[in-house]
Amino acid sequence: MKKIILAIFLIFCSLGFSAPTPEKAFDEMMQNLKNKNFYYEMGIIEELNDFSGETQDAFLNFLIKENTKTSYQIISNKKINNKKAVLKVKVKSPVIKDYAPEILGEVVKRVYKNYKDLSEDRAMGIVLEEINKILDREDLKYGDQTLNFQVVKKGNDWSVDTDDDETSDSIISMITGDISEILDDM
Repeated sequence: MKKIILAIFLIFCSLGFSAPTPEKAFDEMMQNLKNKNFYYEMGIIEELNDFSGETQDAFLNFLIKENTKTSYQIISNKKINNKKAVLKVKVKSPVIKDYAPEILGEVVKRVYKNYKDLSEDRAMGIVLEEINKILDREDLKYGDQTLNFQVVKKGNDWSVDTDDDETSDSIISMITGDISEILDDM
């Protein structure tokens, strides 16, 4: 599980893309989170080399599905000064934690059947497979949250400030949905 958290952290650190406006910098970040090649180019998948290819694929599928199903609307851009602004963003994303009992129930069933041959890798793969099944549903539950993202200007370009604590929390919340709450229960 620590490798999964590390990979999420690396994604977060890789999001410093720049653009001519704060809004475009945020838009670019959001588009990259939906792009499979982004995760390979940034070395995110390499960080999961302790896991099997099957578990890596399940994690990558989770990230792509979660972020593809996430929509957002920039509500406001409050410029603090010429080099700093705060974007207030309404984010609508799947609420995975509402399915935790179902996910954990399926995991327990599958683990019980194969408990002798179960490794940490396989257990994590099973959790991610179950989450991916949930994300494929037509009746998927969504939740709204309003998050603040600090953006900073470096030279002529703006980028999302991944060093800001509130922005970091907002990015991690948005990238992972609420998967960390499920993983913490394991």
